[in-house]
Amino acid sequence: MKNKITIILFLTFIMCKALFAEEYKFEVKEIELTDNANIIKAYDGKIYSKDKDLEIVAEKFNYNKKLDLLEAYNGSALINSNNLNIKFNKLNIDNNKSILKAIGGVKIIDYKNSLDIETKTLIFDKINNFLTATDGVEINDTRNTLNILTKSILFDRENQILKSNTNSVLQDKYNNIFKTKNFEHNLSNNVLKITDAILEQADKNIFKIK
Repeated sequence: MKNKITIILFLTFIMCKALFAEEYKFEVKEIELTDNANIIKAYDGKIYSKDKDLEIVAEKFNYNKKLDLLEAYNGSALINSNNLNIKFNKLNIDNNKSILKAIGGVKIIDYKNSLDIETKTLIFDKINNFLTATDGVEINDTRNTLNILTKSILFDRENQILKSNTNSVLQDKYNNIFKTKNFEHNLSNNVLKITDAILEQADKNIFKIK
């Protein structure tokens, strides 16, 4: 009898360790299946998308197979095809619309464009390759040595155009500070377009840009 219990426990562990859903493979410590396995709750581990493009490590997962909606909590996501790493408190993924939303403590590393981004809310449109950050954003462009503080940004990753029409402060590598409500930054050629701005130079000279 003892041996049978041991075998049953071992098989349960294997099932919890690796489970395949329609879109994801779960490798977690604990898993719960309800509604004829259409609702999956998993804890402490990692999941992969079917094509292995997406990898998420998190403390908790909720997956609705019927709606193809995934929630993850307190973790990080790696999107290989987009060269993005996203740290989050909460993550929502709608696979039907190819929309990813991260909320709370969001930190993004954009390996392709050499950007480090911190924000409260992020929406990533995978089809159009658009990234929108709101509720306070800090961007460090390590390639072009530009630091940006703004309320929100829209980043067209395909064309490498980052822009905002909200209150923003930009500081370049020469410690010049631009205060504006409207800017567009082309990362590919390092061209910065600014309108209606105040320029504070490193030597304390101040100019108005129209």
